[in-house]
Amino acid sequence: METTEADFTQTFRDLSELSLDDLKEAKIPESAWGLHQCLKSKQIKEFLKLYVEKIENDKIDDENRMMSMQKTNPRYILRNWIAQKAIEMAEEDDFSEVQFLQEILRNPFRTNPAAEEKGYAGKPPGWSKRIAVSCSS
Repeated sequence: METTEADFTQTFRDLSELSLDDLKEAKIPESAWGLHQCLKSKQIKEFLKLYVEKIENDKIDDENRMMSMQKTNPRYILRNWIAQKAIEMAEEDDFSEVQFLQEILRNPFRTNPAAEEKGYAGKPPGWSKRIAVSCSS
């Protein structure tokens, strides 16, 4: 993940949302953007092979694996670009986005349709690379 600059949080969440059959065949959709980024590495197929073998050898049911991983790997995290939108709205005395973020971050493991619609589990938009955050932010 480090060499491909994949997002660690998203990569593990992606692993939790793909079936062992898909992982076995390295069928990684672009929507699984963290794990998809790992496809840039030649080592990912070997990792997936070893991962699937371990799960199968341990006789872990795929559905239980996915549910267990989804309980520990958040769907949503507060990313700079998400916070920036809330900050800009709050500066205009509109705190609705701050309140919405509080709501989804209380349970970041559960899929939230409104957060999905806003793209909060999606790949960060290109403009977000220009955001500079200081330690005093």
